[in-house]
Amino acid sequence: MTIHVVSFSGGRTSAYLVHLMEQRRAAGESVHYTFMDTGAEHPKTYEFIRNLVNYWNIPLVCLRVVINPELGSANSYRIVEISEIGPDLQPWRDISSKYGMPYFGGPLCTRAMKTEVFKRYCVDKFGKDGYHTWLGIRVDEPKRLIERARVNYLADISPFEKQDVLAWWKEQPFDLQIPEHLGNCVFCIKKGLNKIALAARDEPELASDFWEMINAPAVRDVEGRQYDGSIMYRKHHSLESVIALFAEHSRAEIASTIRGGGGYESGSCTESCEALTCDIDEEGNDLPEETQLKNISPYCLALNDLRQRPSHKLKEVGDQWRTPDLLFWGINAMFGPLVLDLFADDSNAKCPTWYTAEDNSLTQDWSERLADLGGAAFANPPYSRSSYHEKQAITGMTHIINHALAMREKGGRYVFLIKAATSETWWPDSADHIAFIRGRIGFDLPSWFIPADDKQQPSGAFFAGAIAVFDKTWRGERFSYIQRTDLEAKGSAFMALVQFAAGRIQPAAVEAAPESKPVTVIAEQQPEEERIYPLEVNLLIGDLPELGKLQSAKQQQVKGHIYSRWLERASREEIIGEVRALIVGIAA
Repeated sequence: MTIHVVSFSGGRTSAYLVHLMEQRRAAGESVHYTFMDTGAEHPKTYEFIRNLVNYWNIPLVCLRVVINPELGSANSYRIVEISEIGPDLQPWRDISSKYGMPYFGGPLCTRAMKTEVFKRYCVDKFGKDGYHTWLGIRVDEPKRLIERARVNYLADISPFEKQDVLAWWKEQPFDLQIPEHLGNCVFCIKKGLNKIALAARDEPELASDFWEMINAPAVRDVEGRQYDGSIMYRKHHSLESVIALFAEHSRAEIASTIRGGGGYESGSCTESCEALTCDIDEEGNDLPEETQLKNISPYCLALNDLRQRPSHKLKEVGDQWRTPDLLFWGINAMFGPLVLDLFADDSNAKCPTWYTAEDNSLTQDWSERLADLGGAAFANPPYSRSSYHEKQAITGMTHIINHALAMREKGGRYVFLIKAATSETWWPDSADHIAFIRGRIGFDLPSWFIPADDKQQPSGAFFAGAIAVFDKTWRGERFSYIQRTDLEAKGSAFMALVQFAAGRIQPAAVEAAPESKPVTVIAEQQPEEERIYPLEVNLLIGDLPELGKLQSAKQQQVKGHIYSRWLERASREEIIGEVRALIVGIAA
C-alpha cells in the first residue's frame, strides 16, 4: 500500500488538501500529516491548526528542529504535542545560535526548520523511498507545480483555484483569520519591506519579541559576513530600519502598497509556506538559495524595490503606467478577444493570463500559449531602455518588436498599444495593420503608487498613440484611423455587454471532492425557440464554432447579439472579436 505523507503548512490551501486526503484515509488508504513548526507563525495560525485537528480529528504530527551545535554535524528533530506549538521563537533561536541569523542573501531558515526536518522524519518513519509526499499547491500556481518523483500536489486531485478555496472556507465552522502580510513567519526575511513594516505596525508585541531574538547575545557572529547580523531584509535593512523607513506613513498608506486590498482582509491562500517548494530547481533537485537570488534580474529587483517604497515621484513610474480600462476594452472590441497580457504584473493585468517581468516575456513562446488559450495577445510594452540578464534581453522596444514579428510567423494575433512615434528605430513598419488614434491618450498610475507630495499629480495628456496588429492572416486594410473618444465608447459598450452577460449567468454549484464529479447546475434555463437569421448572420455564426460549447439558451443570446450588431452595420472583425470575448467570459 502506498504511504501518503501530507506536508501541512498551516495555510488555507494546504488545509483544504488535508480535507480531501481525509476522504482517502477514511476509505482505508495510508495517509499521514506533518507540520513543521518554526515558532514564528502568527498566533491565529496556531489557533487555526488546533481547530483543524479538533474539528476533523486529524492525526497531525508536529515537528521541531533539534540543533546539533557542532558545525558540519547534522541536526535532528523532535515530535511535539499540539499544545506545545506556538510563537515562542525557539526554533529561530536554536538555528541562529548555530548558523547566525538568516538573511535575504542567505535564507537558510526554511531548509533548517522545515525541509530537513520533514525529510528526516519521513525517512526514519517510512524508509528512504517508502513514502509519497503531498503539497498544497493549486492549479492556478503553475510556476510552483514542478514535476518531481514521488511528489503530488493539490492540483493533481482538485480543480480548485484560489477563489474556490476561499469560498469553501467561508462555509466551514472555522477559518484562518489573518491577512496575507501576517502569513508565514510573521517577520519572514523573504517578505517585502512594506509587508514587514505593516506587520510591525499591526503586531508591535510580536515585533518587539522578534527584535529581541535578533539581538540576543546567543546569536552566532558569522565570520566574514558582509553586514551586521541584524541586517536581514532586502536592500540591507534591519527590522528596526524597516520600521523607521515607513514611520512617517499611515497604516492605510502602507497597506495600499500591498497587492489584494492592502492587507485589510483575510483573503489570501498564501498565509503559510510549503516546506519543499522554496528551494527546488527545474530538475527537482535542491537548489541553493544563493543561486535563486542570482537568477533574479537586476531589472526585477529594482522594480520590486520601487513598488515597496513608502512614497514615489512621477518620474520614477517609468514603464509601469497602466492601460485605462476604456482603451483596453475598446481595443478588445476591435481586435480581440484578448486573452494574454504580454507585459503585466499581478496588480495590473488586463487579461486572464499574463507574463510578469520575472517570467520575461521575451523568453516565452507567445504563439504556443495562444494556441492553448484560443484568442489574441495584448501588449502595453515597457519603453525603458534595453536591459539584459545573463545575455538575454528583458526590455527594449527593438527586442520586443523583433520578438513579436517572430511570434507572428509562428501564428497568432498580437495587438500592441504603442506610441505613434514613426521616426523611432523600433517603429513596426512590418505590422500587418496600424490604427492611429486621433487624440492624445493618457495612462493610469500603478496601484502601488503613493505620491511623495502634492506635486506628484499626472497631467491629462501624454502622447499620440497607435494600435499595431501583428497577424499574418490579416486581410483588412493596412492603415486606419479612429478617434480616441470613439475607441473609448466602444470600450464602454463592451464593458456594459460583459456586465450584462455576467448578470444573466447563474453560478454553478460544484461539490468539492478529491475525484472529478459532474457539475451540478442549480437552475437550467429552458432553451429559447430557434430563430431564423439572415444569410450574412448565419455566415458569421458559422465562423464561431466555439459557440457550440455553450448551453442552448446561451447560444441563442449570443446569436441575438450578433444579429443586433449586424443591424448596426458593425464590421465583421468587430462582431467576431466581441463575440469571442463574450464566449470566453460566459465559459469562464
